[in-house]
Amino acid sequence: MADYDHLESSAEAEEARRIAEEAEGGVKTFTGSPKAVISVIAAAWSLFQLSLASVLMLDSVIVRAVHLSFAISLVYLSYPLFRKPRSGRIGGYLSRRDGFTSIDVITAIVAFAAVLYIVVDYQGLATRQGALLGRDIIFGCFVVAFVLEAARRSLGPVLPVVAIVFIAYSF
Repeated sequence: MADYDHLESSAEAEEARRIAEEAEGGVKTFTGSPKAVISVIAAAWSLFQLSLASVLMLDSVIVRAVHLSFAISLVYLSYPLFRKPRSGRIGGYLSRRDGFTSIDVITAIVAFAAVLYIVVDYQGLATRQGALLGRDIIFGCFVVAFVLEAARRSLGPVLPVVAIVFIAYSF
């Protein structure tokens, strides 16, 4: 959330805060342990990216998969399931902006692992071109679903809808 504390506590300042929060799309604000977790994941991602230029020599598919793993886990931890605050016990929990929900943590871990399947079975995927196993299809469907949901959380519903239309049209 942007820092608008220097503005007067007037109606105009409140309106500016409301517009800024709307534009930011409901990003969570963290303190304490959640803030440390986000910082550690972001730092690990940065170190991975920096090590690519000097230490690690990896195939570009592996680099992209690891990059997506970090990005998708940060999206699930940083954006609530619902952009606008909801009322009620469940809606309030799922639109919570002050920390992690258990659903966000589980989804981040599962999405991270699903994308890392590409890294773990890279040789198998490369040698089975066109002759996919059942688990390849299952992990692929999970990754597509996780990426579409991450895009919805971070950018809104338009991009996932367009992507789904193109996916459906390709069949």
